[in-house]
Amino acid sequence: FKTPQSGVVVSHSPEKVFTFKVIENSVYIDSFIKSPDKGFYSLSYEYWKKGKDRIVRAFNPDFFILINIADYINKLQQTGADITALRKLQDNQYEFIVKAVEIKSDNDDDETIEPKAKAGKEHFEALNRRLADANPQDFDEESRKYMYSYYTFELLRESDFNNFSRNLKFGTIE
Repeated sequence: FKTPQSGVVVSHSPEKVFTFKVIENSVYIDSFIKSPDKGFYSLSYEYWKKGKDRIVRAFNPDFFILINIADYINKLQQTGADITALRKLQDNQYEFIVKAVEIKSDNDDDETIEPKAKAGKEHFEALNRRLADANPQDFDEESRKYMYSYYTFELLRESDFNNFSRNLKFGTIE
């Protein structure tokens, strides 16, 4: 079941469907966490409500998925997938990929979706830059191993789930 959680609670149908997609593709991942709706890993975003009122809020990505790059490459080599991007990550000393994923339904037209997608991408790109510039000696030994993680963010709608699975099977990094 590849999660440290004793149970996975999902609040909406798209999250349930995505959970099954993660389980179906578990051969490619090391573990995942379905984060609670509040108080786990909060990302701030802002948007203009109806184009005129500036609103600042926060959200928790729904899932965090951990992939060991070396193991992933070994599995993908057997299928003939293009592992060039993954090798590049290894060449840059990365050992893990952490995918943060926010799930939305196809018919969700909330005006916060695009601002969340933008804030998530910007946050994890900034985190990757900070970790790349960090001195390993500034971290305790236990934390040091997580410095070598490459973070991505994806906001997925139900119609994107098959592409997510395909990207896992072919080693495509979003």
